[in-house]
Amino acid sequence: MKLKKLIAFTASLVMAISASSVSLCANAYDSGFSRDYIEEHYDELVHNTAASMNELLEDADYGYVTDTPSVVPAKPEQTSFDLRDVDGKCYVPPIKDQGQFGTCWAFSVMAAAEISTMFESGYDLETMKQKGYGDFDYSERHLAWFSYTPLTNDSYYPAQAGEGNTRYRYAYELQKDDPDPTVLYDDKFCGGIFALATTLFSSLQGPCFEEYAPYLSNYYINGSIKFYTLTDEQDPHNTEDAISVEGVESEEFTFENYDELRKLVEERSCIGSMSLTPGYDDWYKGEGVYYRINLDYSKVKAMDWSVAEELRYMGFELDHSSILPSVALKGENGEYQFSEYGLNAIKNELLEGRAVSFGLNMATNGPTKTPQKGDYMTYIDENGEITDDVFRAKYWCQYTYDMFYDPDDENSKNKCTGADHGVTIIGYDDNFPKEYFYDPNGTIGGDGAFIVRNSWGSADTDYIYWGNGGDGYFYVSYYDQSLMCFESFDFTFKLTENADSSKLSSKKPMMHDLLPSAGHKVYADTDMGMANVFKADYDTRFYCIGFTNVTCNETVEYEIYKLDEDIKYPDEGELVASLSEFYPYAGYHRVYLEKPLYFEEGTRFAVIATVTREDGLSEISAKTGESRELIENQIDNMRQYYIDENGSDEGFEPPYGCVYSTTVVNKGESYVYYDGTWLDWADVTAEMDKSKYVLDNFSIQAFTESELYNVIHEEVSPREEPYHAGEVVKCKVTVTNYTSNEEDNVDVYVNGKLIKELGSIAFNESKVAEYDYTVTEEDEKNGFIRNTAVVKMNYMGDIYIEAETYDEFSNAELVIPAGAKADEKQEEETEQNEEDSKPTDEKPTDNEDKPEQQSEEKPAKSEDKPAKTKQKSENKQAANSSANTANPKTSAEVSLAVMAAALVAAVVLKRKDN
Repeated sequence: MKLKKLIAFTASLVMAISASSVSLCANAYDSGFSRDYIEEHYDELVHNTAASMNELLEDADYGYVTDTPSVVPAKPEQTSFDLRDVDGKCYVPPIKDQGQFGTCWAFSVMAAAEISTMFESGYDLETMKQKGYGDFDYSERHLAWFSYTPLTNDSYYPAQAGEGNTRYRYAYELQKDDPDPTVLYDDKFCGGIFALATTLFSSLQGPCFEEYAPYLSNYYINGSIKFYTLTDEQDPHNTEDAISVEGVESEEFTFENYDELRKLVEERSCIGSMSLTPGYDDWYKGEGVYYRINLDYSKVKAMDWSVAEELRYMGFELDHSSILPSVALKGENGEYQFSEYGLNAIKNELLEGRAVSFGLNMATNGPTKTPQKGDYMTYIDENGEITDDVFRAKYWCQYTYDMFYDPDDENSKNKCTGADHGVTIIGYDDNFPKEYFYDPNGTIGGDGAFIVRNSWGSADTDYIYWGNGGDGYFYVSYYDQSLMCFESFDFTFKLTENADSSKLSSKKPMMHDLLPSAGHKVYADTDMGMANVFKADYDTRFYCIGFTNVTCNETVEYEIYKLDEDIKYPDEGELVASLSEFYPYAGYHRVYLEKPLYFEEGTRFAVIATVTREDGLSEISAKTGESRELIENQIDNMRQYYIDENGSDEGFEPPYGCVYSTTVVNKGESYVYYDGTWLDWADVTAEMDKSKYVLDNFSIQAFTESELYNVIHEEVSPREEPYHAGEVVKCKVTVTNYTSNEEDNVDVYVNGKLIKELGSIAFNESKVAEYDYTVTEEDEKNGFIRNTAVVKMNYMGDIYIEAETYDEFSNAELVIPAGAKADEKQEEETEQNEEDSKPTDEKPTDNEDKPEQQSEEKPAKSEDKPAKTKQKSENKQAANSSANTANPKTSAEVSLAVMAAALVAAVVLKRKDN
């Protein structure tokens, strides 16, 4: 058998989802292999495929791949834009301070998420303030913690327990008898990659509100503050030299939290905070009171920064993220190249209300009127001149260039530089003067700058004077040579004033790819495909696919197969849906099925994805991370070097920031289509080399939801003949707790009227609400009775919300035949016949008898549905009664039932009817 040689292709720095259609596997076995041949040679096929992919692991990288795509974003006509002022409305929350932890990446991502969600919801800062909602604030601590905390055994995904990233220093410290918490959390929060956020967001692991996992230094920071009072004679405004504060009148105070700090500052009329930067003394300008804050982070770092496992799956729903092309591209030899289509992509995202997270080389020099080689920040006053007085600087302007490039040397290459800090773009200005940036090599290509939000505090929020006028923002040239990793987010969450249309269900995104990853390994050929197989734990409504694509301009085709238990391959069942989508950018995206699919409990189904790239090749990709074996070998080499230098390993400590990944790929979860054959991805990855990298399952997700309560609405004693006006029908509503935690105050309504308060219902327990219904003359006239049952749950205090039911699994609507009594009917018919026998010139219309037909058909149509649903319910109850009474589902599984509503603090739910 001749195996095709896989073509290595680069991966992307984050993730994405896509949807599609087309028939991937209609001719999946045109290779000529029979099923018997595949079964007989399966091990050989797996071995050869694993060997082929092993050869390419070193060649794949994490870069954005297509520098010259055929489909490029259009240049927007608008020359400037600022999300702080969109038609007078501000969609940007107050500036934050990351403190002494390396969490800039988390603050960058969360700022983009907060701003995008606010814009999507239509709630600006002033509107939220008027309604008493407070600041829109997501938790950076939640993101940072779960990006480096593997899934536990009682996870919502028990089959993937142990999967995730581990900080080596954190694990090493935990093994000690008395671990140092300052070491633990320094390592846990000592840096990260933007792409990690998408992995968590796509699986509903955040973003959650700050109040659930607050950034502790926002509250418990301690230290001292010294106030300096300068006279006009001490103002060194006319000199460029740095000035010492020695001999200046001062007062010093201590504080234990930010409230005390704020009070100390607010009691004085201060100009701003003095700064101390590397290589510079204190600097200040002008008469008045200045202050210097000295923070002591030792106590804060010693606090418990962990986040409770039960908070892992609190989050809003990410609809898609886009990994945007960079404006700073690398040539073959690393030469810097400006990309206008990258610039346009970023601008278009901003104009859609989506802020953009990204990385850059952040070197903040002290203010000086004579910038030196290596300075990247300049300070511009209101007259457009460089100043060394930061308090009088209107603009802080960053331009990172290759300081080693010599424009006078023809052999010197102007290269991109690395990034070391994460920030967020909230606007742009095409006309921002290039002269405001320090450009010693003359490499800036023109005017234009991004308006960028930092996470180092501001004069207004944290009493830290940083940014334009101390506001925490600064300008970055379009032509900065360090820019990279641009990504935007779009959430489905919307604030609403009324929850009448909201219904609760148990949402469970089915997925096997739980590794928070910074990149993918990618393989491409002429005929490849991926598939994930899932099993419905409950009666399930499948409405959406999630997928991660890793390059720009890809078409992703999907097929969904309903599988029988004895089917081995993902394309052998019944093809029930197909769809197709084109995505211009890499990223995570959801695609919603035209019609939801309904699978009964226990049903297996497959989602197959075929990715066609811009070059026409097919592609498969899997999230990857460095293996534990690789990291431990690196640590061992460091330890040996330490021993060689010091004679023993006493005092040796592993360095911060080393991370290894653990993946769990079980049989029957993911399948790869290669060389005309479907292979279990668990078998392929088991044979691949793990000395450097580990691979996860494919990033194909099935978003499903199930009923919290199964509802069967029926007559107590059905009869064949119709009911008549004035008669009483005895009915009952059986409510079974299907997927919810035990809830108090579960109530049953029929036709909008409360008929019974059922109280609490345990998991798998059923309770019955009986009621009498008196048939009305209107029912008799219509020819049927139609009663609709609704289950409402107490949510918070006296707030109630309706539980979702699906016609395929519940019978919330009861339809019973009704009609006039026989003698009355006969009399009516006689009168009608006499009326019909009268001569008339009117012609009958086509619609004359439709109301009568409709009243006869509707009851008949619904008669066998209750019987079918009732039998299904009886089977469920029988199974439940014979099973162990202990809840077989984990608490994490059932707790997601009302997860989304729990986080919507601003939503107003409908109160219980009287």
